[in-house]
Amino acid sequence: MGYRADSETLSLAQEYRNWCADSGIIPQTGHADGVHKLDEKPHKRKFKCRRCRQPLFYDTNLMQHEPENRYGPNPYGDKCGFGYLVTPMEWMRLHDNEEKILCPSCGDKLGQYIAMGKRCLGGERQACNKLVRPWIHIQKAKVDDCPNLDLFRPNVVAHHTPSITITPTS
Repeated sequence: MGYRADSETLSLAQEYRNWCADSGIIPQTGHADGVHKLDEKPHKRKFKCRRCRQPLFYDTNLMQHEPENRYGPNPYGDKCGFGYLVTPMEWMRLHDNEEKILCPSCGDKLGQYIAMGKRCLGGERQACNKLVRPWIHIQKAKVDDCPNLDLFRPNVVAHHTPSITITPTS
């Protein structure tokens, strides 16, 4: 059938990451302590510290969830847009139950980590109230969302340089 069912493929699937965010289950993905490294695999978007431009995480590290209301899950299936909720990254120092998340390069505060989770405040014009565990939140104002330009660069190899000759016309 052509389907791959290994842990790496599963961890890259957006639906699986959304399920992890909804359930609060962060699986062991073969990385030490369930943390992810900033690898150089092809990604659509890269997120960098706004102050020092240090690459922090990719779009594949984002976790999204459906907003909850008092009647249960959102029937429309829209994703909550509150900040960036991410998977644990290798550069984060997540040793206590609650931590500030600091840029590994410049030390600027980027967000917050709460191991026991926190109720989401919701996105733009949208109430949420979903319990997210663990809460690893990066503020949108602290990072730049950059397209990964490596995807758009064509693979062109010039074998020879064309010569241009100009002939005068009479």
